[in-house]
Amino acid sequence: MKMNSAVPARPLGGVFLRFARPCAGVTDGPAMSPPVRNRIEHGWLTLAPTRLGRRTFVGNGAVLPLVFEACCAVLALGVVAAKWAIMGRFRPFEHPLLTPFVWRLEFVNALYEFLVTPLALEALQGTPFLPWYYRLLGARIGRRTYFHTTGLIEFDLVEVGDEAVVNEDCVLQTHLFEDRVLKADKLRVGHRCTMGAGAVVLYDSEMGDGSSLDALSLLMKGEVLPAGTSWEGSPARRKSRTVIANETGGKMPPEPARRDACATRRRSE
Repeated sequence: MKMNSAVPARPLGGVFLRFARPCAGVTDGPAMSPPVRNRIEHGWLTLAPTRLGRRTFVGNGAVLPLVFEACCAVLALGVVAAKWAIMGRFRPFEHPLLTPFVWRLEFVNALYEFLVTPLALEALQGTPFLPWYYRLLGARIGRRTYFHTTGLIEFDLVEVGDEAVVNEDCVLQTHLFEDRVLKADKLRVGHRCTMGAGAVVLYDSEMGDGSSLDALSLLMKGEVLPAGTSWEGSPARRKSRTVIANETGGKMPPEPARRDACATRRRSE
């Protein structure tokens, strides 16, 4: 018995499916209702509930996405509960590599990075829902903030100010392994700051209000970008021939100041 040629692909719930036309004998018979026969012959699974004999087939395409979204929401909330139950609130720390603390952290990171991120968070990038979720995890995210990254893990150590822009694939790196010791500390992205795509801010650093860090740039640990200035490169340096904000009078910004040096100058003043 010969099968007819396949019909063109048709979308169902965001997935393109291709159905082969069955032979005439497949759809013949009293047990097959005319609507079901017509749908199968045209190679298209409709979205309305259909009764076939005593069996009820639910093909409602509006229900399946809602079920999936509900499952993702439950999963995301489960990761929030796991974070607070296993790790609690993150504070600046130093722990050797082979310790239970690091193992617990890696377990929570695996749940976040490899489970909830691909299933739920990637779809929320660039929406107001992603900052809300990070607030549930303990991060301090300001109002009217554009957030298009999932590159953070010690959420309580991250602070992002109001109207900041954190673009695609940015990394807010609150920890580093140094000589087989895991060290973590706070970082701050100030109000109205801009991080270009792929930019990285390391722990114990700060972007002053209104400062910007170009794409693929790196702000080293312990450095502070003065307010209203613009930086680029790895490590970050001032932009050459760049016009600075009006409040700076057009002067080129200084090199990033170390926290210790800044604190010393403030004490001396």
